[in-house]
Amino acid sequence: MAFKTNNVLLKAFSLIELSIVLVIMGVLMGAVFKGQDLLDVAKIRSVVNDFQHIKIAISTYRDTYGAYPGDDPYAQEHFGSAIHSGDGNNIISTSSEQAHVWIHLNKAGDIESPTPPESKFGGNYTIIYQPNESMPGHWIRLSKNNGEGGY
Repeated sequence: MAFKTNNVLLKAFSLIELSIVLVIMGVLMGAVFKGQDLLDVAKIRSVVNDFQHIKIAISTYRDTYGAYPGDDPYAQEHFGSAIHSGDGNNIISTSSEQAHVWIHLNKAGDIESPTPPESKFGGNYTIIYQPNESMPGHWIRLSKNNGEGGY
């Protein structure tokens, strides 16, 4: 819109034009924030699916071979001499057994890779036994990127 004062032509935006711009900016910002929320929800669903897949893979291995992956005392007999066997105490307790969980599951065809799966949040999954006294049994831990701690 143009205004003429003292023979000088002034150009400016009207309140309606400014309002329209602000509404468009608000809609775009809302869409961006909603999109970020959808991405976060998708990452969380992916982690839940990973936990379920790992749990099913371990249960399948245990049903098939009668031992936990990584702790299987007959893993060399099942998969060859290059594979490390566990001590067979029904506890995935040592770091060696924790590392071999993924190798045993991979050799059994229960997971695709012999390395720990990586989550959408960037950490790796680890199988641990009784992280503290109030948490008996085996647990799936999602470690941070540096491998320490857990979420």
